[in-house]
Amino acid sequence: MVTETEKELGGTILVVDDEEEALRAITLLLEKKGGYNALSATSGEKAIEILSENPVDLVITDLRMPGIDGIELLNHIHTNYPDVFVMISTAFGSLESAVDAMRKGATDYLQKPNNPREVLDKVAEMLGRRRKILSDKKSASEVREIAESQASELRRAGEIQQRWIPHGYDGPGIRVVTSFHGATDLSGDFIDLVKLPGGRLGIVVGDIVGHGLPASLQMGIVQRLIKKELLDAKGAAEIFTSLNEFLYDDFHMDSAFTSFLAIFNPETFSMKYSIGGHPPPVVLRGESEVEFLSTSCPGLLMMPGYKYLEHTLSLSVGDRFCVYTDGVVELRNAEGEMFGEERLEEVLRINREINLESAAANIGHALNAFRGEARIDDDISIILADIV
Repeated sequence: MVTETEKELGGTILVVDDEEEALRAITLLLEKKGGYNALSATSGEKAIEILSENPVDLVITDLRMPGIDGIELLNHIHTNYPDVFVMISTAFGSLESAVDAMRKGATDYLQKPNNPREVLDKVAEMLGRRRKILSDKKSASEVREIAESQASELRRAGEIQQRWIPHGYDGPGIRVVTSFHGATDLSGDFIDLVKLPGGRLGIVVGDIVGHGLPASLQMGIVQRLIKKELLDAKGAAEIFTSLNEFLYDDFHMDSAFTSFLAIFNPETFSMKYSIGGHPPPVVLRGESEVEFLSTSCPGLLMMPGYKYLEHTLSLSVGDRFCVYTDGVVELRNAEGEMFGEERLEEVLRINREINLESAAANIGHALNAFRGEARIDDDISIILADIV
């Protein structure tokens, strides 16, 4: 039975039948009793013409017609108007043909002679089902559009974030190259090379716990705070100590992070540095000596009021050092095995005598070869520097 709500919703129905009396009877029934907008066509050819000029919700078509029959019309509608529902109207003896039509895309069928109540009930059911399907499609499309928009925004934000990462530095006493690979569009790792008075260079590497948008936002804040402190001529330990206190007490930042901060002085060929819970940087001296710098202080935002230590590293022309985030040594292959410090040391030794750019690229190749098809779960950041 057609409800008042369904009448209000209405719909446009195209009735196709080469028998004019049957066509007139069902058209009047739909208009007068059903409250629908009913169009009519006496042939498949005329129906195709009407469909091209009018929005139609449902087509009720006779199966057997001269010229373009019901099956051909069904195929045309299915190809060109996939959201239009089709009901086949057929004589009782052609029931098998109606079932075959449903296999080819018809939504339902009506038996001739048509029972008015059955016609109205089925039409109401078909239009209700169509409205639900279209509503679900719209909802799914809206969700998909939102997801695509968010993904696009994250990619864009990631591209902007990439601009914050310096590619390298070539200055007094030191050459530097950087390498970065994010686990997601947005990273929690940060790298910075800050030019300071007197040809000095601030070298910063850090890793906010986690990745994605929260880590990225906090990474940007931390990176800029460290840069400001460096430009204000503060030392590495002083920066970490004051930053740790500020982020605890004033900023209320809730994600811990590790960091390596160094200031290279080309006049003394030395580096004053602090390590806050970060993986130990590697120093390569001469042809064979490899040293992992000790890490004695906790990460930032792990201990309130902590006083960070500062160390001095003496360097010579020809030395090379490498700073990295834990995404390098904790990278896993398909068997769950980690890349580890030993493999990092080995690949650094192998590439000791080649230029920085090639060495950085080869480290990346080694990581990818080790990982194979396993996914990258953490951001990977590397700084390589030669003392010149």
